[in-house]
Amino acid sequence: MYRVKGSDQNVYGPIPSETVRQWIAERRLDRLSEVCREGEETWVTLGQVPEFADALGAMSGAMPGAMPGAGDFSGGAKVGYVGGAPDDRARALAMVQGPGIGLAIYGGLMMLFGLVGLVTTAVMPKGAQFPELPPDFPEFARKAVEMQASMPPWASYLQGLIGMAVFAVVLVGGLRLMKLRSKGLVMAGAVLAIVPCFSSCCCVIGMPLGIWVILTINKPEVSSQFE
Repeated sequence: MYRVKGSDQNVYGPIPSETVRQWIAERRLDRLSEVCREGEETWVTLGQVPEFADALGAMSGAMPGAMPGAGDFSGGAKVGYVGGAPDDRARALAMVQGPGIGLAIYGGLMMLFGLVGLVTTAVMPKGAQFPELPPDFPEFARKAVEMQASMPPWASYLQGLIGMAVFAVVLVGGLRLMKLRSKGLVMAGAVLAIVPCFSSCCCVIGMPLGIWVILTINKPEVSSQFE
């Protein structure tokens, strides 16, 4: 008796070896499908089980991409290539490249700006004043500059370090998204890109970018492909 793990990551069985052979013949399973002998906890691929070598050999000429979803079990559940068809993952990877690259570039640039701010704070002479702002300078930006100028050096350092840490998460989230890994980290990076207190005037970029990422990773065809 065996338990079988389907492409939807659900476990079916226990079923007799004759049923496994039948599903192999029907191309619902292939040599990469995972099985576990009843009473054991170790999962292996069908290709590692000598008992099914002849059944797998009989269908060796079949194309792996045709196996997932070749048939249905009761309730409509399908089994096949573990994790879904390779074409499904390729499509999901193509969908996340744009938002992933954007999130990584945004996080990297904001980290660079934070580093420049730390260096500026370090080299600025004590008691130095910011240059006079033009009369038509936006009021919200004027207040932000004045608040920044009135902060003690230690507070500026702390603010800069926190900002760099935040955008490091954004950067790594973008890189992980491009490989469809660590969905929680990707979500955290997208949310941090949206929060305006971390990106100040750059929120006009971070907000739509973060929303784009969140909408993309929650699409069923993308969400199901995360490792």
